[in-house]
Amino acid sequence: MDEQTWQHSKQSLYRQIAEKDKNLRLRSQRFWLAISNPGVEFTLQANLLSTLENIEFEQVLQYLNELFAPQRPRMEWLSDPLTEQGQNEQSQPL
Repeated sequence: MDEQTWQHSKQSLYRQIAEKDKNLRLRSQRFWLAISNPGVEFTLQANLLSTLENIEFEQVLQYLNELFAPQRPRMEWLSDPLTEQGQNEQSQPL
């Protein structure tokens, strides 16, 4: 992604976050989200916009590289095919 694409994406996201609520349902969802977060100052939208203004593409790349680094510990769900097969056989109608 080049700098121009990054700036365009950033501006689009900024406009979406800064957009006023179109109806009461959206407004109430925003308020409930603010209530469920620590502190009830209702500043989540302003905080997001401020962070978005100050974040650089290099910071996002660094975060993504850390998040998807091969040496990062991961949890994987493994299934036992024999167990699943046995359960499937039992659940089939006679």
